[in-house]
Amino acid sequence: MPGRSPELPLHVWILDPANLTPFYSLALGSALVSHGASVRFVTSRFSYDPDLEIPPEIDVQLHYFPGADRWDRFGATSRKIYRALRYPLDHRRLVRLIDRGEWKQPDVVHLQWSRLPMFDRSLVAKLKKKGIKVVHTVHDVEPLYEGAADMSGLGRVYQNCDALIVHTEANRRDLLERYPAIDVRKVHVVPHGPLQADACPADGDRAKARAALGISADARVALNFGSIKPYKGLDLFVSAMPMVVQNVPQAFLLLAGRPARPADAPDMTILQSRGIGHRADLEFISNKDTWKYYMAADVVVLPYLNITQSGVLLSSMAFGKPAIVTAVGGLPEVIRPGQTGWVVPPENVPALAEAISDALSDPDRCDRMGLAARQDVLERFSWQAIGRETVRIYQSV
Repeated sequence: MPGRSPELPLHVWILDPANLTPFYSLALGSALVSHGASVRFVTSRFSYDPDLEIPPEIDVQLHYFPGADRWDRFGATSRKIYRALRYPLDHRRLVRLIDRGEWKQPDVVHLQWSRLPMFDRSLVAKLKKKGIKVVHTVHDVEPLYEGAADMSGLGRVYQNCDALIVHTEANRRDLLERYPAIDVRKVHVVPHGPLQADACPADGDRAKARAALGISADARVALNFGSIKPYKGLDLFVSAMPMVVQNVPQAFLLLAGRPARPADAPDMTILQSRGIGHRADLEFISNKDTWKYYMAADVVVLPYLNITQSGVLLSSMAFGKPAIVTAVGGLPEVIRPGQTGWVVPPENVPALAEAISDALSDPDRCDRMGLAARQDVLERFSWQAIGRETVRIYQSV
């Protein structure tokens, strides 16, 4: 296939069949459009948030799992079986749309996740045979979702792609160590960007957010936001709070997010029995309400046991909040200790409690660190810069 002129606009498909990260995909898509690409987001229905806004510049096609909502009433097991059966069929249907000329052939297909590698490997091969370049963002170097134990085929999917994107240098090292057959030249570092911060209303501030959530104005609020899963270490956060209130009596734990399974919900008994201030909204938080939780907080606490990178971390910084993170994955590369947040050892409750106490004991300092964190997002993690670098990678392949 002849080389493509860098001056020609790229036609890009962002492919996320299960719509696992719509906020990321849509933010990336808008950034690519701002750099001259045309973008089609090929995905499935996102059932959690009916208020999700679609940027008008992105062509969204709900290609995968048609009719899936009819299976919802039969429960999670039936839904998973249906999706597993439809997955390869919808891959095949996607290729046929290109073959029949019903959809314009893209220059680049940018995969966001490979959840069924045996079928994704075949799709990648078919796309490349047509001269379509395939780029894959590796959001999780070590797959963290339920049922990811046997993911031996992932390495072959990655090897067949033209380029791979990870979010930090630590992620790059981990990926190459886990999959040594991957050509090091194909792996590019592009930062993760903030999510949902643009949904904050112009007059959204701490006072309005706390009033909406029923949190006292003089509380010292530590927030954890996002889907609740075992590797996120929320039990450590809860266990640290009795130590924190010894130093900061006004300390308040704010938890917002939907447990992946009922058993993943943290046990709040210790907080209730000791009268420690807390609020746990164990449900999916819609995009229009996200700002209330971030803006109500003094600090965001992310005590991960294992992670590659965290969109919540970048979002907290965009909302002007410092963060406490554990030294896992790429998190330490984002935080500047003492300036934009704290980095503590994983699975260390006393160290976590000390960092939370340090943050909540000096709200003015917390605010200054939050402003520095927001400036870091503008300078180091902006979507404009991410879009520019991603287009450069497309052009390089």
